[in-house]
Amino acid sequence: MKLIVQIPVLNEAATIAAVIRDIPRAIPGVDSVEVLIIDDGCTDDTVEIALAHGADFVVRHTGRKGLARAFQTGIDTALRRAIAGTLARNVPASYTNIALMTAFLLDFGAARFREPAWQAKSEQLAAKILQRFRANRTFDEYNSPTYYAIDLYALALWRSYASSPALRAAGAEMEAALWSDIAQFYHAGMRNLAGPYDRSYGMDMRHYVAGVGMWIWLASGYARAPFPDLSQPFEHAWDFAIAPLVALLGAQIPPEALPYFLAFQGERQVERVIAAEPRRVAIAWLGPHLMLGAQDSSSSHVMNEQFHPATAHWQFAGEPLGWLRLRTSAPTDAWAERGRLSIVCAQPAGHDPTFVFQIAAEGVDLAALRHNHWALPGLSVRVETNAAGPPATRNRDLAEIRYTAPADGTNAPVRFTLRFEQEE
Repeated sequence: MKLIVQIPVLNEAATIAAVIRDIPRAIPGVDSVEVLIIDDGCTDDTVEIALAHGADFVVRHTGRKGLARAFQTGIDTALRRAIAGTLARNVPASYTNIALMTAFLLDFGAARFREPAWQAKSEQLAAKILQRFRANRTFDEYNSPTYYAIDLYALALWRSYASSPALRAAGAEMEAALWSDIAQFYHAGMRNLAGPYDRSYGMDMRHYVAGVGMWIWLASGYARAPFPDLSQPFEHAWDFAIAPLVALLGAQIPPEALPYFLAFQGERQVERVIAAEPRRVAIAWLGPHLMLGAQDSSSSHVMNEQFHPATAHWQFAGEPLGWLRLRTSAPTDAWAERGRLSIVCAQPAGHDPTFVFQIAAEGVDLAALRHNHWALPGLSVRVETNAAGPPATRNRDLAEIRYTAPADGTNAPVRFTLRFEQEE
């Protein structure tokens, strides 16, 4: 992400160097910082001094236009630069959240600056996004607590502010379908989305800002929303910055989906085809106090820290929530059904043969985590596997159970079957 700091100036030669010097050029989460000077009719050396002390570029007014007009010039300049960068980047329709925002940016810029070529590119990209979505009624970046928020934000912009009728109609269609899909994976009693997660920064939405939690907040109210306690520090707090935009745009949730965000709607098995080639399927089972998530990607999904192909959440002793997830660098597929997760790594050779199950729950006893049985607070997990292990260790607030692929040289698939039984 690039940040452009705009400075409208009118005969500021005495102070402009100090102002530019105090602008931070390194900010966490920002790739680069540029300084834009808007010259509102200077008659001194302000511009020359600014350039000599680090200003990156200058826009000049022909005569004095006033502060408000200077700010508008700065915004328009930054917008044009953003569009130029967007066109050069040429984001594919499969990069869901960025593609959705790109289509709106081009539509908005085309209307503002009368650029019909931008409008054509916007509608071409929107048509590709819609075509991919209609294939399975899903986005490529599937079930992401953070990036679904950007999808909903972009789609709300499409349906409310796009100049193109095609974008407005497509935005409303995909927004309604996305809400219906989120509803099936959402457990109102646990205030969390069931896995699997294509891209997620956490596992418990009650303790970090997952953007989709702000959208659900609009439907459920804060007390029932999957959102942290605002009176305490919480993780990923910077994502809270989009809250005013979420509130202004408003959530348009289909009436049949709304009850799922207000109360648990009963045990269910959910299966969604994400892509046909290679085949990717998201599977979840949700019970009253336990939910399981899994993804079968035909061993095609790139394994990284944001992808969670096998997950479990459970509620015990009233309000406390426990969760577990699998971490591995080897391509791994998983399936979920009532009370059971099945996990297979078909080709462990050539990858780190370690399979780490991370567990978060109050009162976990490491001594109770054995090879074929994990005794967890409020939950018993029976483990069937051909992998070796496990040494159980503590990693900050998490318990970690490590298994390794069999060292017999056969490159046999590594398999796990986890059977869950909740304690009464």
